[in-house]
Amino acid sequence: MSKLLKNTAYYGIVPAVPKVVSILLLPLLTMHLTSVDYGIAGTIVAYTTAIAAFSTLGCTAFITSSFYHYGSHYKIIWRQVYGFLQYWMVLFAILQSVLLYFIIPEEAIENRWLIIILANFNNVFFGPSAILGAMYYRLNQEPKPVVFRSLACGLITVFSNLIFIVYLESGYMGWYISSFLGTFCINASYWYVLNHRLGLKPSYILNLKAIKHVLKVSLPTIPHAYSTYLINGSNKFVMDRANTPLSAIGQFNFASEFMSYFELFASAVNSAISPMFMEELKRGNILASHRIFKQSLVFFSIAVCGFIIWSREIFLVMVRNEDLSSTYWIASILVAGFIHRPLYLAVTSAMFYYEKTASLMKISLTGGLIAFLGYCMCIPLWGITSAAIITYLSFLAIGYLGYVLPSTRKLYILPYKVWNIFIALHALLVVAFFIMQTPLYIKVIFSISILILLNKIRNNL
Repeated sequence: MSKLLKNTAYYGIVPAVPKVVSILLLPLLTMHLTSVDYGIAGTIVAYTTAIAAFSTLGCTAFITSSFYHYGSHYKIIWRQVYGFLQYWMVLFAILQSVLLYFIIPEEAIENRWLIIILANFNNVFFGPSAILGAMYYRLNQEPKPVVFRSLACGLITVFSNLIFIVYLESGYMGWYISSFLGTFCINASYWYVLNHRLGLKPSYILNLKAIKHVLKVSLPTIPHAYSTYLINGSNKFVMDRANTPLSAIGQFNFASEFMSYFELFASAVNSAISPMFMEELKRGNILASHRIFKQSLVFFSIAVCGFIIWSREIFLVMVRNEDLSSTYWIASILVAGFIHRPLYLAVTSAMFYYEKTASLMKISLTGGLIAFLGYCMCIPLWGITSAAIITYLSFLAIGYLGYVLPSTRKLYILPYKVWNIFIALHALLVVAFFIMQTPLYIKVIFSISILILLNKIRNNL
């Protein structure tokens, strides 16, 4: 438990500091931003994330598995992957530039070329270095080099936002300039460490047989990664195609920001859990893997239900924009789906360990298609609230499909019956949404009671 808490703290709490600062700055930032600014950013993101799954061709899956299966020789194959990604990133940047040229909204057309340059520069020159550098430290369970880089990058981005949005009145462009500056610093630092300190330089003479094997493992994970877009990004794409007002897209995009905070939390827990989980699978210690799963279930339940209960107060305090402050309901529905994430993390970690990545397509594509088809049918009729509900149902699907499909349900056996978990988590959500509407004193009493209860049972986890 202590190791999981320590690693989650490194991967979650330290990198979350910039997010906390950005939340504290929301009252100031939202005074200088409009729903149209959020709409412009949301529309562009909807299209660029449509191809983001192809940016690495899924090579991170092979990087992970090769670390465990190739022993001390993993660096040899990593150099091949490094060189291959250097070539691929150039081609991907060209593809993304063409896409951006045509889809940037009319309201942002004057900044078209600057947005294109800012969006592609870091990936072309430092993208593969950042991927391999971060993976090296994570797989060696050395979180400090990763998290403190993330902290520095985040703080640079946040305070650049303050300068460009508040003081220079740059509007939506402040996000793009700030993101470029922060990403440049972190990616360039990985390039130096990878090439000079670790001696991991790219091999530009590619072994086609080796690359073919890499792609055999990696390409099936693209639908898995693409499902993230279908669930989180295609909703804004459908809104744009359905001629939803840019201000409404902006409201949904703002509510989605809170979902992105939970995505950071989920990523932190995954970064902490995955190496530990795979290590226990390697040892054949199922009981230890069950303990890790139960700990993650508690983490996510506390975080999700806590946000839902207090979302109305959070928005009242933090958001100084009437159009945006009313979206707390949408944010709560979007965040609710994360309560099922531990089930997804457990089964996908097993898939990555056993290199059963082809099985991911069934889960990921099903969840993604549920989302996309749901958006297409519901958004034109019922607007942005329906998009939040469809997002929740999609998270629900990918959380449980791995335990009901014949090809994957025996890959990892949970410590409890899956339907008991399903019922228990939904009972928690019902209680959380009910408490959300109660007076403040009831929320305080309920929250304190839960913390006391958890303190009593933590030694059993």
